[in-house]
Amino acid sequence: MPLILTTTLVSLMLQAAPAPAQSAKAAEVKTEHSAEKTVAAEPITDKNHPDYLRCRSERVIGSLAKRKKTCLTNKQWEEVARTGNRGARDIVESQQVGMNGGG
Repeated sequence: MPLILTTTLVSLMLQAAPAPAQSAKAAEVKTEHSAEKTVAAEPITDKNHPDYLRCRSERVIGSLAKRKKTCLTNKQWEEVARTGNRGARDIVESQQVGMNGGG
């Protein structure tokens, strides 16, 4: 039962996650020339870099075939995991207080 609750909480946290930061492909650098040329920044290739964009495919609740693609940076995925773990820990701790008879 706790596994189902934790899984549900994590999926809810992912749905409520903020929109991913602007991708490296869309980032532009202006030069000092009056023509204001724009140059696309090089994409991040190091998969351990905090700003590397990772995408995960997740099942849509209530559907056997639909999947939802969620793309976040490594830094944002860490925050989602931290938030989900914190929420799950709070739920478990609140249930333990009731089981011990204390308040």
